[in-house]
Amino acid sequence: MEEIVNVHKLAEYLKMNPRTLQSKARKGKIPTIKIGRQYRFDKEQIERWLSQQSIRKPLNIFVVDDEQYVTKLVKRTLEDAGYIVSVANEGNSVLAMLAEREPDMVLLGVKISGLDGYQVLERIQESSDVPVLMLTAVHEKAAMAHSLGIGADDFIEKSFLPRVFVARIRAKLRRASGELRTHQMHNIDGLYVRPGAFSAIETERRDHGDTRYPE
Repeated sequence: MEEIVNVHKLAEYLKMNPRTLQSKARKGKIPTIKIGRQYRFDKEQIERWLSQQSIRKPLNIFVVDDEQYVTKLVKRTLEDAGYIVSVANEGNSVLAMLAEREPDMVLLGVKISGLDGYQVLERIQESSDVPVLMLTAVHEKAAMAHSLGIGADDFIEKSFLPRVFVARIRAKLRRASGELRTHQMHNIDGLYVRPGAFSAIETERRDHGDTRYPE
């Protein structure tokens, strides 16, 4: 028996922003049943379409900052680009969110209440490889340098152009999901194998017995 759902039900099922889903329906980019001015969806048809298109569900991003105008702007910018965004205003809250589910990226303010951004970054690194980008003010050069020094993947200034901001986020997510990281590889008698990959990379052995990672 077919199951017909509205925009909000399908958005919840796909973990997608309803506004983004409605825009795709209006542009004919997703199978839709239009009843008057309303859009409806056959879940079975949507599942078949997703399988055929090999489209992954939208990525999740956590945004943490104590300045609400910043979190609102970042949230809206990313949701308009098709991401799912969860917001926290202080350090302990984001750690609680991370305990429930791991996002694809964290955008983390430095000066937040409770645990500050540096402390939260260290806690995240203890249990997760999720990429963390620090949100900094233009003048916080020392904060930028310190963030990178303790393991942040990058920083983004709070004063940004939306198009450039989204492009940087996409680039970081692509790099995080696709780059060859040595800590994700296993050394099996001079052969470095990455779990989930279909190939292995043979390394060059040195006279003293060490191996080096491929360039």
